[in-house]
Amino acid sequence: MKIEVPPLGKGIDKVAVSCWYVQTGSEIKEGEDIVELSADKAIFSLPSPTTGILKEIFIKENSEAKIGEALGVIE
Repeated sequence: MKIEVPPLGKGIDKVAVSCWYVQTGSEIKEGEDIVELSADKAIFSLPSPTTGILKEIFIKENSEAKIGEALGVIE
């Protein structure tokens, strides 16, 4: 399952990936915070959409991502 940047509010069309709380190969549970995103002086913690293993990170820390873009994959 892809981890995607969700809609975060009106006028926010991109975010910065501040910090990944988990590393590739880590087991994660649904609802557990996995990545911190920042936009326009606001910080968001994104919870995992499912339980599984973080297989790949597409957008590294200190990089930007657009709303709807895939950040990584949970298997």
